[in-house]
Amino acid sequence: MKNVFNFALCLAVLCFGFGCKENPLSKFTQPKYNCRMANEPEPKTSEEFFARAQKHIEMYSGGGAASLDDCAFAALDEAIRLNPKNLDALRVRGYGYRQRKQYDLALADFDKAIQIEPNNPENFFFRSLTNQEKGLLDNAIEDISKAIDLTPKENKRLQVFLEKRVEFYKEKGDFENLIKYYTEQIQLKPDANDFFNRAGVYVKKGDFENAIKDYTEAIRLDPDDANNYYVRADVYYKMGKRDLAQSDTKKGDELRSAEKGNSKTSSTPKPSSTSNSSNTISGGVLNGKATNLVKPEYPLAAKAVRANGTVNVQVMIDENGNVISASAVSGHTLLRSSAEKAAKESKFNPTMLSGQKVRVSGVIVYNFTSE
Repeated sequence: MKNVFNFALCLAVLCFGFGCKENPLSKFTQPKYNCRMANEPEPKTSEEFFARAQKHIEMYSGGGAASLDDCAFAALDEAIRLNPKNLDALRVRGYGYRQRKQYDLALADFDKAIQIEPNNPENFFFRSLTNQEKGLLDNAIEDISKAIDLTPKENKRLQVFLEKRVEFYKEKGDFENLIKYYTEQIQLKPDANDFFNRAGVYVKKGDFENAIKDYTEAIRLDPDDANNYYVRADVYYKMGKRDLAQSDTKKGDELRSAEKGNSKTSSTPKPSSTSNSSNTISGGVLNGKATNLVKPEYPLAAKAVRANGTVNVQVMIDENGNVISASAVSGHTLLRSSAEKAAKESKFNPTMLSGQKVRVSGVIVYNFTSE
């Protein structure tokens, strides 16, 4: 059970042991906590009520994702009543309010935490998540940027904060800042993933020429990743360069077959040259073609070990746009099952070729990030 609460803390609180005195006016306020716990002495101090909240969370979660019941909230309320500067209690209660989608209350708790400890980047990080969930993306970006500024470069949390800001930029559709971020990363250390991601932003902007340049660089740095060829092929098709698109698709199929231990090269073509025998075309990366791209759940086991990264799922879509098969071909083991399940539940428009509905083979790409 102790691990359950430790996980809750990694999402909602870092303990810093802020030394504060008890509230001198607390004895004049009627306590609201009236829960009981067998064989446990009744809490009296702020720290004891916070410890009691931990036990309620452990019991209520029962080994699952850390959650707060009414007793946990009441214990935290009492801890904060007795000591308004109890940072641990403020952060955990703020996390609980986020779970209940009571965002104004969560923001109030994180505001207080920032007032008490203005140089702790975690306080701004937690508030940024709340602002995101409330739809205040500008505020979320401002908060996560503050967290980044306060975090030393050697701290591993910095990368988490940077990736979260990228997520906010994507959600807002802030292409210029996304390009700026990936360019800075590339200048620090050229990496295939950064070229790949920047290319995706160029595609959304309609800047296909720069997208091709970046996908080409990604292929140079990682020539054995079939996904790089599929996405470049997709851009070539948008540009009307079918010969180049077909060449990339063929290369991607060859690499995909090799990954499956099949030396026979796949002959599945792109839309310009369908196979009459199977009536199936290769669609490359299909994320942007879904009418309902189901978001995968983040498995508890994966959260516990902070598993993250990209999972590529090879799918077959029937003539009516239903996913009839899905198989993860790359990514962390603990994330694959969830990605496959989400892919199978996704929906696409029927694909037409020469007036006929056809099947489509392609890849759905899921990105998992741990908070």
